[in-house]
Amino acid sequence: MLERAAQHHRLDPEAIFRAVVGVHRRCRGAYAIVAMIAGYGMLAFRDPYGIRPLVIGVAEAPGGPEYMVASESVALDACGFRVLRDVDPGEAIYVDFAGTMHARQCAESPRLVPCIFEFVYLARPDSVIDGTSVYESRIHMGAALARRIRAMPETQDVDVVIPIPDSSRPSAMQLANDLALTYREGFVKNRYIGRTFIMPGRAMRKKSVRQKLNPIGMEFAGKVVLLVDDSIVRGTTSREIVQMARDAGARKVYFASASPPVRFPNVYGIDMPTQHELVAHGRTHDEISREIGADLLIYQELDALKSAVRAANPRLTEFEASCFDGHYVTGDVTPEYLAQLAGTRQLVALTDLPHAYDVRYADDIFTWALAFLAGQLGGGDVARATSARMTSVAGAMDDVQRIDYMAPSPVTGPDSNDAGDTDVRANGGQNHPELAVARIIGSVTVAG
Repeated sequence: MLERAAQHHRLDPEAIFRAVVGVHRRCRGAYAIVAMIAGYGMLAFRDPYGIRPLVIGVAEAPGGPEYMVASESVALDACGFRVLRDVDPGEAIYVDFAGTMHARQCAESPRLVPCIFEFVYLARPDSVIDGTSVYESRIHMGAALARRIRAMPETQDVDVVIPIPDSSRPSAMQLANDLALTYREGFVKNRYIGRTFIMPGRAMRKKSVRQKLNPIGMEFAGKVVLLVDDSIVRGTTSREIVQMARDAGARKVYFASASPPVRFPNVYGIDMPTQHELVAHGRTHDEISREIGADLLIYQELDALKSAVRAANPRLTEFEASCFDGHYVTGDVTPEYLAQLAGTRQLVALTDLPHAYDVRYADDIFTWALAFLAGQLGGGDVARATSARMTSVAGAMDDVQRIDYMAPSPVTGPDSNDAGDTDVRANGGQNHPELAVARIIGSVTVAG
């Protein structure tokens, strides 16, 4: 689309913004994109719903202002940049090599519907997303959970509140404070083990939980323990943690989740299991409690979760919460698509590949999104690419540092007859030097 939008083979801001308009028209889903256009500058844009976060910062340098774009504000802080603002849903930011920043709204009907799971788990607590402190949001989640627990007579014998490190700490501390209960650190975390809920294979997840956490026996021995975690996905991690607490001598183990039951898959950039893999799918609270081995299970209500985040920023009126309520904001996620997704994941599992994401489509979104910008795909190829997705992979470098998945090259799209033009980053970007470096976060569905 850059090629089509440019006149006389020369790019200017107007041509770049027209190309982004074309991407928004043809791609649906969650994405936050940063691309270096060789010889011109840096381009960043966000999907029309603002599902995935994107923030721009500025630093004063001797040669003039410098700009940096990242998923979370903490990346800017660490590099000495001052947060300028969030990139708006549907907005494109272009910074040329002269240091001039250009901004343009490129979507027809943008609206801010951020992913609520960013505030629950994905983002670092010291991040500020869409003007909302993640830490403050989690404090409010703990307060809301405390109000729910206070009304439950069966929880009145709790001796100690213990968080599952790290993301549940703010919620657990506030919960303990509001209920006047003792707060203790009962687990020591091995920071060199990654996020277990996205790991493929139950045996690997179970082994990794034991390697990731080690209990401090004196905090459990003979006590009624209330464990607090940010969420329960497959239940494998929770089951192992409950058993570790019992093995350490806990008399009873209660388990509280700062978020509601995860009953639906997330298709907007989180490598979440299919519906049948989710422990909450088709089960009542008591059944889930028995499944993870807890004496009592307490979930946050969805309305309370939304209110907790909104308390940190009243400007947020809508949230993408599909993993909790099954409502997909883009309006194009059908039962047939979810069934296809489940079938592909099962195929991947059967082949025993090292990654549990959709290998057929995960890489192709780089091809298509960037090829849109380069103007290399025609309608026929796009029509055959109707289910493209890309899953961002969350890394585990020192807590929850985010690593955006970079597709290997070369790759080709399904049924593609033109391998030479499908991967714009193959051969070091020689096919398309104007898009030699690119990074995409999220997932999209490409419409013909």
